[in-house]
Amino acid sequence: SSLPPSLHMLADPQGNLRRGHRKKDAARCRRKRAQLDAFHSTIHALHLPPNSTVIDFGSGSCGLTLPLAFSFPHLRFIAVDLNPRALDLMRLRYEAAGLQNVTVLCSSVLDVDETYLHLSNQKSLMLEVDLVISLHACGQASDQAIVQAVRAGAPYIIAPCCVGKLKFSLL
Repeated sequence: SSLPPSLHMLADPQGNLRRGHRKKDAARCRRKRAQLDAFHSTIHALHLPPNSTVIDFGSGSCGLTLPLAFSFPHLRFIAVDLNPRALDLMRLRYEAAGLQNVTVLCSSVLDVDETYLHLSNQKSLMLEVDLVISLHACGQASDQAIVQAVRAGAPYIIAPCCVGKLKFSLL
């Protein structure tokens, strides 16, 4: 309830509803709030030190990264998604909310290190990560997020996407 209006999942960056109310909006908001609360509680319990880096794979435009960045201003959040339009909307939202602890990267999960190095001109071989999170990353992205967490030696909190969207068989 203390979130700035631009961070509400159904609002545009100015806090206005993006569309009219739909019948299922209230139920969807309750589900998303429960998911966000679960991630929030777990991150809180980890007692991450200031300036720790949390990377959200498959971030979309707002749902998880921005409310967490608002709740944990002492942490740095990197939102990674393949959809540049979603990241543009996220950028508008965090700017409208005045958040200073969010960065966006348009990249696949497995290419995030190369994308980060290219954009930041860093010398290290891998983005330093203290926690990996992912909520409903499609297809193999949830598995790839776990791979990235293991590579970084970081804990992870993953709620995978439904398997109905997989476009291949593991048989």
